[in-house]
Amino acid sequence: MLFTPIGIYAVFRRPNNAKIFIALYGMLSVYFSSVMIRLLLAAAPATCILSGIGVSYVVQEASKSFRSTVYEYFGGGPKK
Repeated sequence: MLFTPIGIYAVFRRPNNAKIFIALYGMLSVYFSSVMIRLLLAAAPATCILSGIGVSYVVQEASKSFRSTVYEYFGGGPKK
């Protein structure tokens, strides 16, 4: 549940048809599962997919930051 909102943010950051579909599926399934608890099983796949997108987004951004820090530290930064 922690990475689902991050996944929705990542989906809407660079939208295409497939990403918009999964975001709508996720939000609608969460809405309908809040109406009836038995529909929580319908929200689980969408939540898992959006969480996976969120984890992927966080790892990509962290690795970009880590790579740039290491690159600058070991002398690959801009010349003065």
